[in-house]
Amino acid sequence: CMNAHPVIHLNLNDAYVGDKELFLKGIRTRISNTCVEHRELLESKRQDSDDVILLRELMLCSSNDGVLQDSLLILSRMLSTEYDADVVVLIDGYNSVLIRNDCSTDHEITDFMQGMMYSCFQGNRYCCFGVVSGLIDSKDDIYQITQTLNYE
Repeated sequence: CMNAHPVIHLNLNDAYVGDKELFLKGIRTRISNTCVEHRELLESKRQDSDDVILLRELMLCSSNDGVLQDSLLILSRMLSTEYDADVVVLIDGYNSVLIRNDCSTDHEITDFMQGMMYSCFQGNRYCCFGVVSGLIDSKDDIYQITQTLNYE
């Protein structure tokens, strides 16, 4: 698949979700690592200069929460432009964020992830398909994930 489509791989395994600020710091680091894998986009003549600025901010962990939430959309748009192909998005360890007791009390974290997933999948015309992986222990966990993705 990587030969036909650019791939974005975001690893959320062991994301700390006990408090929103620490959670966002961890997500910023993971997004930064993902963006660094595609640093060649910074030098491309095909990219919009505003997107290059946003990508640089994401790589340096200096973006605001809104840009962070739209980071996978921004990266998808840039990769699609660069390679003239729709993007595959793989989010690994999604259960690390949402399937934990300490997260259920912090709706800001859940709201952030809902916005990020919506931007990445439902609002992203550059994405041909996405895979969300993680260990799922029960039908309640599956229900929580599908609600977060706004599927019914």
